[in-house]
Amino acid sequence: MFKQNMSVDYALLLLLSIGKRSFSALGRTIQKSREFVVQLLFPAEFYFERMQKTAIDFFSKQQKLIIAIDETLIKKIYSR
Repeated sequence: MFKQNMSVDYALLLLLSIGKRSFSALGRTIQKSREFVVQLLFPAEFYFERMQKTAIDFFSKQQKLIIAIDETLIKKIYSR
């Protein structure tokens, strides 16, 4: 199940997990290591492009749009 479409599977794993969503906790959900969960991720650019296209398609007919930015999404130069 977790090797066919990795981007969908990571999202599914997030939905299935209860509680903390660290790589270790997600791995425990499917009885795998945290390294296995890390391998399910694609580079951030892949997700950014997909989210950008989805947002443009979804909001293209809106007259007014309010945007809220969560500071946890901002890339920090001193953290991983």
